[in-house]
Amino acid sequence: MSEYLHAQLAPLAHTTHIKSVGLWGWLSLYYFDLVCPVRANGTRVPGRDYRHIPEKGFWFAHRHLLAGPYFAYETYGAKTRFMLTTPLYRENTLFHELAARQSLMSNAAVIEAASLLYFDRTRGKPKRKVTTGSEEPGNLNRFVNVIQQLDVTYDLYSLTAREILDLLPGEFDKWRPPLRLFAEG
Repeated sequence: MSEYLHAQLAPLAHTTHIKSVGLWGWLSLYYFDLVCPVRANGTRVPGRDYRHIPEKGFWFAHRHLLAGPYFAYETYGAKTRFMLTTPLYRENTLFHELAARQSLMSNAAVIEAASLLYFDRTRGKPKRKVTTGSEEPGNLNRFVNVIQQLDVTYDLYSLTAREILDLLPGEFDKWRPPLRLFAEG
């Protein structure tokens, strides 16, 4: 959906209208059957308002079910695929854990490193156990914690995704991509 909306909204991309609360509220209403489907018992569970009407400010802006993923896709393109694979009505843990931290989401190399670690290119979805609690070494929670620790010592904005991956401790080895992926870009 992010890719589709990106193509449809391309004429608006460089205007202030693209950040319009009205536009995103309207889009959420237009696609309401996708962002809030009818359950088997005939009811809907819309969840919090910010899922359908964007809120200003960093804390909840990314949680709009269409606008948050759209802006991630607009910024990083296909590199966001690993965190935009759930149905529209479900908030994606991968997306939320990264987008909720401005220092991570604003760094292209960090997003690419996470994509390289956690996206299974053959299945077209995140690798298994990426978002499990702290029991899985090298999972997303650990990635976030380690990246935030590295940010104290390194200028992560000056590094490439591969350089960031090289800084990660051994617990991330099982998640690391084959070296050929770096040659492919």
